[in-house]
Amino acid sequence: MKKVMIIALIVISLVSFSFTRYQERTFGIRINNPVDLKNDILPKPEFIDNLILYYGYQKNIDSQHNSPVSYGFGIYSNLDFDNEYIVRGASFDFAVKVFGVTLFNEGEKLQLGFQGEVFYKKEIFQKEAGSSSNLSDFGSVSFSHYNKIIVNSFTLKPGLRADFIFSKDVTFSGRVNYNIQFFMGAKTETGKEVVSDIEPMNSIDFDVALNIAF
Repeated sequence: MKKVMIIALIVISLVSFSFTRYQERTFGIRINNPVDLKNDILPKPEFIDNLILYYGYQKNIDSQHNSPVSYGFGIYSNLDFDNEYIVRGASFDFAVKVFGVTLFNEGEKLQLGFQGEVFYKKEIFQKEAGSSSNLSDFGSVSFSHYNKIIVNSFTLKPGLRADFIFSKDVTFSGRVNYNIQFFMGAKTETGKEVVSDIEPMNSIDFDVALNIAF
């Protein structure tokens, strides 16, 4: 079942649906890099837990004149099958087309430019503790509950973008981003600081998408 779900998500991640040539609504997938809390007690996220579903919307800054600048936002959530590692996030992004290249004597087929994104992410690590379901144990640690650690972070994602235009309604997009991560600390569910040696995880990643207008 998990293999079928992974294949379905990968197919979905390669398709973005555009209602017009000037705005896009996207359903996709992103592979997440979980924070390393350097603690063997906490659950280790599996591969499927690191597949983040997202919904995005992007709009041309001047739809009447087809400006080279567009902007948008996205919201993110993982699948959370085991209920031990939860990811929620939101982003604001923009793209700037620098120039186009004519290929195959068929007009502008390749567009090159810059892509930028500010990504906020909340990661929740939780582990079930206690086994009692008696109301009299509600005030004790033996009552069934989850111990939680919440980690908030911001990531700046500057990068390059290349769009290959198959037709007016079909575009293949590739993006190379450098991730600059900033952690805002780890806290318990009640807001108390958790002592943990968290280090930024800067990295380079590559995203692809197939945009289909209808």
